[in-house]
Amino acid sequence: MNKSLAGLPDRATIAGWQAYMNQLGPRLTGTAAHQRFIEFLREQITAIGYQVETDRHYFQKWEAEQANLHLLAADGTEQEIRVASIYPYSGMTSSQGIEGELVYCGKGKGSYKHARGKIAVVEVAVWPLPTTLLMKQRAVFPDDAKLSFFLQNPVLQSFLGVPDLKKATEAGALAVIGIWRNISTANARDQYLPFGNDYQGLPGVWVDREAREALLEGISKKKRARLTLSASLQEQAASETIYAVVPGKTDKEVILVNTHTDGPNGIEENGGLGMLAMMHFLRNQAEKPERTMLFVFVTGHFQLEQFGLNHRQATSRWLRDHPELWEGKEGHARAVAGLTLEHLGCMEWSDNRDKTDFLPTGRIAPELVYTANKELAALYLQALQGRKKVRTVLLRPRNRIYFGEGQPLFQEGIPTVSLIPGPDYLCTAPDHAEADKIDGELMYEQIETFAKLMMELDKTSVDKIGKVEPESFGIW
Repeated sequence: MNKSLAGLPDRATIAGWQAYMNQLGPRLTGTAAHQRFIEFLREQITAIGYQVETDRHYFQKWEAEQANLHLLAADGTEQEIRVASIYPYSGMTSSQGIEGELVYCGKGKGSYKHARGKIAVVEVAVWPLPTTLLMKQRAVFPDDAKLSFFLQNPVLQSFLGVPDLKKATEAGALAVIGIWRNISTANARDQYLPFGNDYQGLPGVWVDREAREALLEGISKKKRARLTLSASLQEQAASETIYAVVPGKTDKEVILVNTHTDGPNGIEENGGLGMLAMMHFLRNQAEKPERTMLFVFVTGHFQLEQFGLNHRQATSRWLRDHPELWEGKEGHARAVAGLTLEHLGCMEWSDNRDKTDFLPTGRIAPELVYTANKELAALYLQALQGRKKVRTVLLRPRNRIYFGEGQPLFQEGIPTVSLIPGPDYLCTAPDHAEADKIDGELMYEQIETFAKLMMELDKTSVDKIGKVEPESFGIW
């Protein structure tokens, strides 16, 4: 076993934190499980001697319980259609459900001109996208860690085109059924997508490729279906962002470290556990850091329409609310660098060639890391040295795309380093938390890397940290 970086909690401690988070189950924004995780972080931070500050936010919270879908034959028989997952923040039905004739409404976002009084069915194919359209590669480590030419991922597809429930509502549809295509049944199961929209007011569910034939046959025979979707809707639900300051020898300059706390599984989002370990590390050092360290754990990543400002990530709200802690104006502290930790320990799983199964590849999921300039890329590569498990791809933001909670820091001109792996299972919400896809040693090494980088940045001058480079544009 590798020797731990002096001052970090040991592997067993961090594994215990991860196991606790896993057993909470999905921690979607503002739910009881999410609040328990926030309380866990608060208690842990307080126990090591740092003061925790809280921002309480209020929002409209939708929470699903279960959904059932049946095809109804003229002779009174019913055929159950397995629901792969519930469309987040879609809607709800009574306990008796809603019944209506099925109608085909196309692909992607759907076309609902014939959907009035019917249950709309929309197909969504997950097609490969050119990687260079979304990402600009800076560097890789080791040499075989290059990005693939195409990305094929249900999370990406959820941003590009899934059933538009508000348009379906305007057209008078009773409900919407989305059919995942071009991914396996196992890959489609439990996908919590699209994850950022606000309440839509129309029941919606997802089914997998195995349900497609039965639904299309039902449409051809003008069959009716019954959808039951149990959910609750709460106005003015509360959720909390917490943050803590680790004092340095100066409070004029800060290094801002952030993540979000809400998420559907064990890797989305476990970045807070890495930040907690980094705070332990700082507490165990003989001297204060040169600069003040600011740790921000935001809520609302899975409700961006309600928490993010102007369609940005949830950290944008915290930045707006606390300029005195980072913006560097009018005597305020200045954030000289930003570190974002998300999705620690991800192993790669992929559909097989004919999309009949979802299997481990035996490789680390590509460790995608945005760096705001070449200087930070070099510092990150330096911090990687000694890693046993590594498959790093350093990125430059491209075409106004910067995934994850590092985005608002970058947009505000803070030089950033942001870890943001994106496996296919990133947004699934299963009971088992995708625990079998988390590699504890990889997670530990990633935390060590960021602890090393934090300390290196602490002793690096502002000039050598550099400024934010403009993002790249293009497709190559």
